Amino acid sequence: MIRRINRETLLYLFLAILLIIGGMLLARQLSSIRPPYHPQSKAADGTLVLWRWLERMGYQVRRLPETPAKAPPQADMIILFPGNDPFSARDAEMLYDWAAAGHTLVLAGFRLEIAISRQFGVASSVSTEDMLKPYLFQDIPLLPQAPSALKSPVLQNSGLDISDAPGALPVLNHHAGNKITYPAVAVQAVGQGVIWHLAPQAAPTNEALQGEMGSLIPALLRTAPEGGVIYMDIYRPFVAAEKAPAPARGPGLLMTILTTAWGRALVLAGALLLLFLLLQGRRLGPPLPAQQTIRRREASEYVVAMARLKRRARQRHAVARHQSQRLRSGLAAIWHIDAGLPLDELMAALKQSDAPPSPRQLQQIRETLSGLAAPASEADLVRLSAEVDKILLRK
Repeated sequence: MIRRINRETLLYLFLAILLIIGGMLLARQLSSIRPPYHPQSKAADGTLVLWRWLERMGYQVRRLPETPAKAPPQADMIILFPGNDPFSARDAEMLYDWAAAGHTLVLAGFRLEIAISRQFGVASSVSTEDMLKPYLFQDIPLLPQAPSALKSPVLQNSGLDISDAPGALPVLNHHAGNKITYPAVAVQAVGQGVIWHLAPQAAPTNEALQGEMGSLIPALLRTAPEGGVIYMDIYRPFVAAEKAPAPARGPGLLMTILTTAWGRALVLAGALLLLFLLLQGRRLGPPLPAQQTIRRREASEYVVAMARLKRRARQRHAVARHQSQRLRSGLAAIWHIDAGLPLDELMAALKQSDAPPSPRQLQQIRETLSGLAAPASEADLVRLSAEVDKILLRK
């Protein structure tokens, strides 16, 4: 026989399904959170707008391989943004030689990178608070299509120190009072190629390209052929092919749960379910005692209610039999005797029980059962029914 599921079980099942679905949606949302400057990030500090813009202009935009041994030879331009790892000296030298061979390199948003400073001669310089201003000025007209002052949504107190960079020219400068301080954008001629250095304030993020900083993009593409190949990515240390790590073994169950969307959804759903059960227990709390005892219906009320009905049905003794049976059942439950014994045997069984009633109680029980055997009137019946209540409640 199939057991029916109650409403509470269905409610918990429905809640568990909702938690799993909500956990999966939340896990997908968490997995979509990407680091700053990521080319697939839609956040304000992402660069997805630049990626889509370059594609609309006809360029072939790609991401760098996971472990490139060197710069892709088919690339016409590489746009690099800061990653989680510092720039290595070997990668800086390789990119410098690649740009000198006639390519365009854009280093955007890097700060305090020793390898870049030593290889390219361009360093980050932290200036005074006067540099915390939104406007970048074009003192040399290298951006003819841009206004003389471009407003940046990001405030930074760091610029570019190009004093040791051969062939570097300032493009967008900070102004402090009536003097020019360190630039935010510089272009450097290296061999047959060009290197653009962009401070974090001039990085082409999603937020920046929605304003006036978009005027900088045509200048960056000036040396890139139409429909060329552009590699755009956050920086990861390049690994030589002969030193590439061996293929790793497949992740275990624990790592699979922690690194996949469905695994994180299950963990989150379980945590939310446990939290719900914990809060529900604290909200309901332990059972509280009743403020007042529930008043039970007295035997006399039963007699008054049923007397007229039984009299019309010619069952005058039905109420008496009911009360007698109720008393016998109560005595049998208390002293563990047979309720169907005759009166004398019933009294003898009560006397021989483990904790027999007192003589006064025995006398009261005998008189009540004898009176219920043949009640003289309804008043006597009411009185005897009340005696039944007293006997059972007294015990």
